[in-house]
Amino acid sequence: MKKIFALVAAVIVLVTVFQVTGKKHKKADTGKSPEIKSVYVVSPLSADMTESVELTGSIVPRSEVAVSAEMSGRVVYRVGDEGTKVSAGQVILRLDDSALRAQLSTASAAVSAAEARLAALKSGARSQERLQTENGVRQSQAAFDNARQNYERVKSLFKQGAMAEQQLDAARSQYLAAEAQLSSAKAQLSMVGEGARREDIRAAEAGVSQARGSVAMIRVQLGYTVLRAPVSGIISDCTIEKGEMALPGSPLMKITEERNLYFEARVPEMAFTKMKPGQSAGITVDALPGKTISGRVTDLVPVADAKTRSFMVRISLQNNSVKAGMFARARVGVSTHCATICVPRDAVRETGGRKYVTCIENGKVRKMEVHTGIEQGSRLEVMGVSTGAVIAAVGQDDLVDGQKVKVLEGEAF
Repeated sequence: MKKIFALVAAVIVLVTVFQVTGKKHKKADTGKSPEIKSVYVVSPLSADMTESVELTGSIVPRSEVAVSAEMSGRVVYRVGDEGTKVSAGQVILRLDDSALRAQLSTASAAVSAAEARLAALKSGARSQERLQTENGVRQSQAAFDNARQNYERVKSLFKQGAMAEQQLDAARSQYLAAEAQLSSAKAQLSMVGEGARREDIRAAEAGVSQARGSVAMIRVQLGYTVLRAPVSGIISDCTIEKGEMALPGSPLMKITEERNLYFEARVPEMAFTKMKPGQSAGITVDALPGKTISGRVTDLVPVADAKTRSFMVRISLQNNSVKAGMFARARVGVSTHCATICVPRDAVRETGGRKYVTCIENGKVRKMEVHTGIEQGSRLEVMGVSTGAVIAAVGQDDLVDGQKVKVLEGEAF
C-alpha cells in the first residue's frame, strides 16, 4: 500500500515539473520578433487587351444540296459512289428516255403534217384545179343555153297547140336545173379564186401550235432524264443504284461543297450580343494539333433556339485544310482595350465580393481595391493601380496591411 502511494506522488511531481517547464518555454517564444515572409513581386504592364468569346462547334459546308428527280424513270447511268468529286453542271445521273424519244418522233411527224395542211390552205387552189373549175362553168353555161333555147321553143309550140303541157313542164324543169347547175359552177369558181376561208386557216394554225407544244413538252421531259450537279463538290450520300427506279421528289444524291467551309456554333445570348460581323477569329481542330486557322465572323442568325436559348454563329475559314464535319473550337475577339493596365491573374484576390491587389511600399504591405476588366491568357486588366506600383504575385496570402515582407523579383508575365 505504501508503495502505491509513493508511485502516485512521484507521478504528480513529474506532471507539475513538465507544466512549469512548458510555461517558461511559451514565455520565451512570445518574446521573439515575428518572422518576415518573402513575396515575389511584379510591376503592372501597359498593354493592349482583347476580350474573347470561346465557341465550340463543327466545320460545315456553305451548301449541301440534295439532288432529286422531276419524273420517274429507271437509272441507266450513275457517275460514281460516295466521295466522288463532281463539278457544277456535270451529268451525275441519267434516266431511261427510250419511250420519250419514240413520243418525240411521233409528235414531230404531227407537226410536219399540220404545217403542210396550213401551207396548202394559205397557198389556195392549184392551177389545174382552177382550170377544171373554169371548164365546169363553161359546160354548165352551154347546158344552160341549150336548156333555155329548148324551153323557149317548146313554150312557143305549146302556145300554138303543137306541144302537150307535159312536154312544156319537162322543158321548164330542164331549164331550171341547168340554171341551178350554172350558178353552182360559178360559185365554185369564185371559191377557188378567193382561196380558203379565214376560219379554216385559223383552225389550221391552232393545229400547228398544238403539235409544236406537244414536241416542246416532250423535250422538257427528256431534259428531266438528265440530272446534273447543281454545285461543285463531292458526293456525300447516294441512295440510288444503276437499274433502280427513281421516283419524283425522292432524294437520290447529296453533294457537299469542299471549298466554302464554315465554322458553325451556337452561343448564349450574353456572348451573342458582343459579336459583330467582320470580327476576327482563330479556329483550332483536334485533327490538326498546334495549328490555328484564321477566320472572320460572317453570319449572326438573330433568332434563338426555343429550347437552348442560344444563337447560331458562322465564321468563314481562310484555309481549306479542314474537312466538313470536323469538331472545332473558335476564339473570337469581340473588343480591345488599348494601352490598359494589366497584372497577373493570380495577383488579384477577392474577399467579400471586393477585389484587391497586394502592393508593397517600402517593404510593407498595403492592400488596394481594384476593378477588373478583360482577361487574356494569364493577364487580367485592372483599374485602380499604375504601372509604377509593386504588386505581390506570389506569397501574398495571409498578409495584413503594414506587415513587413521580404521582396523577391517575380517572373515576367
